[in-house]
Amino acid sequence: MQSASQLYAQIFPLVEFFQANVLRFLPYFRDFSGNIDFLYLTKVRKATVAEDLKHYIQKNRDRDILLGRTPIGPHVDDFDVMLLDHPILAFASRGELKSVLLELKFLEIEFLKTCL
Repeated sequence: MQSASQLYAQIFPLVEFFQANVLRFLPYFRDFSGNIDFLYLTKVRKATVAEDLKHYIQKNRDRDILLGRTPIGPHVDDFDVMLLDHPILAFASRGELKSVLLELKFLEIEFLKTCL
């Protein structure tokens, strides 16, 4: 649980950086002017990570042991880039998706440079 909390302490600033810079994705979508968002899909809240994890683990411990896995934590979190409240996966071309993914990697590098 402590390891997951430490990971989230690193993840949430990166997510906030992505959210602040998501407008950089717009040039990859021709003739588009509208709302664009970066959503981080997680089962924990930033302010209560440790408590959320502890509550879930206490509630589902036996089931998780039986299944040999747990469906909560950074290993199962995901993200969506949304255009006009719709995930880009629903309509973007493969080229557009690759461009957005590449831009995410560039943003990640930029974020890491600010941390050093």
